[in-house]
Amino acid sequence: MTALEIRLIAYAVLTLGLLGSAAYVSHKLTAMHYQAVLDADRAAQDKALQQAEQRVIAAQAAQAQAIQQAERDHATLVTADTASRDAILGSVRNLETALHLSAVSAPMANPGKPRGASPSSGRPDELAGLVDRLNSGIAAATAACQHDSTELAGILEIAPK
Repeated sequence: MTALEIRLIAYAVLTLGLLGSAAYVSHKLTAMHYQAVLDADRAAQDKALQQAEQRVIAAQAAQAQAIQQAERDHATLVTADTASRDAILGSVRNLETALHLSAVSAPMANPGKPRGASPSSGRPDELAGLVDRLNSGIAAATAACQHDSTELAGILEIAPK
């Protein structure tokens, strides 16, 4: 082998080595770039997922708060309704008692004769007043029920479905 052949073989080996090294470095840089892109994409997805989870948690908390508020409003309405019912029942009982007492305390002209609906058996003015009070109590109860119904309908429209 001549010196020229040895030099050509050395140059060929050196060229193959340089080309191989360049190919390896190019492959390594491309792989690192691809991995960096994947990592950035994964980080963006994780951040978006965390934000979505936070929005879901906030929405659930708002829904729970709205449900609690609706329950408190409903309890208030039930309490008010119960109080108005009790007041109406007490008023009706008082009226019944007053009617009964006025009917019992009225003097009987003839104890052997059965009591009828004679004009002298009761006090018509008192009975008319009691009936008027009863009618006004019923009107007030009806108005209260309509008011409560309107408020409940408003609450049910606000509550999430």
